[in-house]
Order: sequence, then C-alpha cells, then structure tokens
Amino acid sequence: MFFPALFLGLTGSLHCVGMCAPLTFAFMQGQKFVQKLFFYQLGRILMYSILGMGVGYVGQALFFSNWQSYAAFLLGGTLILAGLFSFNLDRITDKISVLKWLSQKVSVLIGQFLFDEKPYRLFFAGLLNGLLPCGLVYFALLGAVAAGTTLEGGIFMIGFGIGTLPLLLASLFFSKNLSRKINTKHFIFQKLKIIYPYAFIVMGIWFFGMGIFAWQNAPINCH
Repeated sequence: MFFPALFLGLTGSLHCVGMCAPLTFAFMQGQKFVQKLFFYQLGRILMYSILGMGVGYVGQALFFSNWQSYAAFLLGGTLILAGLFSFNLDRITDKISVLKWLSQKVSVLIGQFLFDEKPYRLFFAGLLNGLLPCGLVYFALLGAVAAGTTLEGGIFMIGFGIGTLPLLLASLFFSKNLSRKINTKHFIFQKLKIIYPYAFIVMGIWFFGMGIFAWQNAPINCH
C-alpha cells in the first residue's frame, strides 16, 4: 500500500503546491530555512500518519462488514470522476461550515509558529498544517481506510505525504520567481497539469480493482 499512496501523493502534488507552498514561502526567506523546512514537513507527514492510523483502525474494526471494499470503491470512483471532470473537491469542502471554521482556527494557530526563529517550532506548524481541510488528504484517508489495519493506514499516509514532497520542494528550490503566481502560471506546472487528470483516472481504476479484490476475499459473517 505504500507505493500506491506514494503515487497518489505524486499525482496530487500540484494541488499541494497550490495549497502548501504559500505557507512555506512565508518563512523561506529567513535564516536556517533548511532546518525549518525539515521540521515543518516532518510535522505535516507525522500528522498524516496519525490520521491514517486512526482511520486505519476504523477500517480494521469494520473489516467484517466489508467497509474496506466500500472505501476503495468510493475512493476509486471519486478519483475517476475527478480525472474525467476535473472538479475541485476543495470548492466543495469550502462550503461546509464546520470545515471552514476548522480552517480558520487552525490557520490562526499555525501563524503562532510559522515565523518563529527556532527551527524546531516549525514542527508544530507542520502538525497543524496536516489538520487543514484538504480534498486531496480526504482522498488519501479513504485509501488509508481501505488499507485495512492501523499500521497499514499510517504507512499509507506516510507514503502519501512523501509523495507530495518532490514537486513541492522543486517549486521552492528551483523556481526563479518565488511567488504565488508560480502555482498556476509557471510553465512547468502548466505542462504537468496535462497529465494530472489521467494520473487520477489510473489511480481510481487501481483502487476500484482493489475494492473488488477486497470484496471477493472478505470473510463471510454467518451471524
């Protein structure tokens, strides 16, 4: 499950550049940037793994009722639709009042750590970043449910988090124009967007197939 999660993170990393890079740009001009970046990303991926373990535990507890296969079907179908129609799940989540409230509260807390000169304090900003409402993360958490166990759910989300790093780090270290315009205007990202829907469709088919496999191999409950 690690490598499918890694690929999901890679295919969705354009989204991460748009959502997470501005937060990183905020402290990258200061001193000890590499250390700050390390602690920040460590905190973010650790929070993903904690969330993954939580939903993986739920998936493990509900294994008898085939919830794993349902989660895989739901994730696969949603990814296929996202690829076919290129819809933005974040626009949907932004309309949910509870998630909007959560985003506002977490953003305020992140701000308390984001500009701290002590690099390790960015670890807490990264942890909080992992709690920000994000459609792509919700996709990944569905995959963590389908992973089946607490440990595998955590590993799945670690793979997802690591998968989001390459393009995000590339946007920081290799861009000549470190501004928010790079998220949508930069030539490289425009080219990568061409394969974005196809990658989601491929991942959706994979998870749908995994759901069929889980359904066929689920234990029969006779009670």
